Amino acid sequence: MRACTSSWRSRGEVDLPTFHLGGRYDIFGQGTLDNFTAMRRAGRSASLIMGPWSHTDWRHVIGDVIFGFGANSDLMGLRGRVHDMRLDWSERSLGGGEALEPDTGSVLLFVMGVNEWREETEWPLARAVDTDFHLRADGRLTREPSPAADEQPAEFTCDPMDPVPTTGGAICMSDHFRPGPLDQTAVAEREDVLVFTTEPLTEDVEVTGRVRAMLHAATESPACPAGPARPAGSGRRATYRNGRYDTAPISAVKATGSQSNPRTISRYVHVVAVSRVNSATVVAVDPATCAKSSLSSSL
Repeated sequence: MRACTSSWRSRGEVDLPTFHLGGRYDIFGQGTLDNFTAMRRAGRSASLIMGPWSHTDWRHVIGDVIFGFGANSDLMGLRGRVHDMRLDWSERSLGGGEALEPDTGSVLLFVMGVNEWREETEWPLARAVDTDFHLRADGRLTREPSPAADEQPAEFTCDPMDPVPTTGGAICMSDHFRPGPLDQTAVAEREDVLVFTTEPLTEDVEVTGRVRAMLHAATESPACPAGPARPAGSGRRATYRNGRYDTAPISAVKATGSQSNPRTISRYVHVVAVSRVNSATVVAVDPATCAKSSLSSSL
């Protein structure tokens, strides 16, 4: 194997093949995908493996779900151990003194629900279709936007002394907080959590891609004091809506159905489950320690 020296460089400066390995319930999973797509855009050779794993657990049981033995990183759907796959890639891409094989990059994705590995050539998938869903005041999640411009926003009251508990998701915390797909029933039944649900699905639905949300939110309380951003699933505190290092307290705005300055807040809604049998459910959890808030959105 060649001796290498390393230094911190931006992705565009790295002119070498790269191997990206991540998990759907890894808190750094989106960063893995972002690095891969950035290298591909820069014209570099990049390979990607995304399993159903958390940051520290690459077995086939994650959270409450058994994904099948093929999901285990020691089997990889009978492809062998993922560590051997990385070593094989290193030999082909970096070499050991012999002539190197051309590396075109590959993509291996684990599709949860059907619980199988799928070989692709790209990410994101060009055949994926962006699909809009709209949050309705009556708790529905519909393909059609609200026909009434004055539809009232959904509201909830947040108690800082009784915060919504972190329950599963893409997290990397102590053993008291398990990552992965956990039952969200207790969370969804809380009065300070808004739940939006589709009609029963008539056929299987596959969601393969990035979920984004545009929310219009306001609060009746004074501006919240700035505090540290703490990982809580797939959400983000509203005071950090402009970025990690740019805190912007929420202005005191009366919660009404019409907001004068709506703000797009990505990664503010946590997709809890997309059922292949019943319905798709989205749970919106208040990420800021404020009092009463309103919510009207397009997903």
